[in-house]
Amino acid sequence: MLNAKYIFTFLIGMSAVLQHSSALSDPQQLPVQQLSKQTQHQIKTEKASCADPAAYKINVELVSKRNEHQGRVRITGIIKNLGPGVWRSVNYNHALRAVLASSQGYSSPNGNAVTSPKTIKGMSVAYEEKIVYETNWSVNQSNANKRYILRFHEIGSASYQNHPDYSPDCNINNNVTEIKGSKINALFGSAKPDQIKPKENWIKLTSKKMLGWGKVQFNLRYKKKTNKHAKIFPSITHPYSETLAAQSINGYNGASSLTLNLNCTNYQNSKESAYITFELRPLLLSLPGHGSTYMASVATVKTKVPLNTACKPALVTGQQSLMKR
Repeated sequence: MLNAKYIFTFLIGMSAVLQHSSALSDPQQLPVQQLSKQTQHQIKTEKASCADPAAYKINVELVSKRNEHQGRVRITGIIKNLGPGVWRSVNYNHALRAVLASSQGYSSPNGNAVTSPKTIKGMSVAYEEKIVYETNWSVNQSNANKRYILRFHEIGSASYQNHPDYSPDCNINNNVTEIKGSKINALFGSAKPDQIKPKENWIKLTSKKMLGWGKVQFNLRYKKKTNKHAKIFPSITHPYSETLAAQSINGYNGASSLTLNLNCTNYQNSKESAYITFELRPLLLSLPGHGSTYMASVATVKTKVPLNTACKPALVTGQQSLMKR
């Protein structure tokens, strides 16, 4: 039988041989002091020449604005070489292929391309390639959930990896980036609340419809957060109560002219004023055969009209300004 001492010595010797063999196959495993100057320079050069093409960022900007909620936007994807080395194609079909895509939520993780693919054949240090896309935009929740994705990958036959000049991408974890549509919505600023406000010299006595009635015209401006149909509801709260005919308004902003008939019975010589309220109320529900239901007031204007002026019995010709804002 072999002596146990010799067996142990033999195993130690074999282990040393295997470690030396492994180190020869991968010089970076050896301590630096054991490497030749040429090998040390080679490893340092390889690390220094590492290229890192990256989906760097996506910029968004407002090109034009039609109103507070609609306009045209520009989306720019930027691919940049973040590494200290140059990335270059090593043969005719080897390249980076980049695209800007969009997806509604996460229904399609990679998104659907909104631009033609861009082929990149070389990137020096800090070099940038841009993919630009413009589109019309409306501020709404659906667009807020949209995603814009910048992504790229290497293309070409597998042989490019064996080319002596091939420099692989040092970090493939930054080859995709994205933004959400909510960032684009923010370009339009915070939506202002619905509002109605008087135009200058907005109350005018136009004519007498008949004895006992005063006809008064009111001119208003309005702004709405949505394009949803709405109405302006006028009402008199003093010296008597009456809800008057509402006027429909459409669009995000505009002007409305309402003519109201004031009941002047017993008020021709009164020193009192008629207190009038205008309420902006968006449509809530409309069913055929059942009419429409409107929401509670989202904006209000209040004013008063002197009854002894509005209710003069004499006919009035032309227009007479009763009150400035």
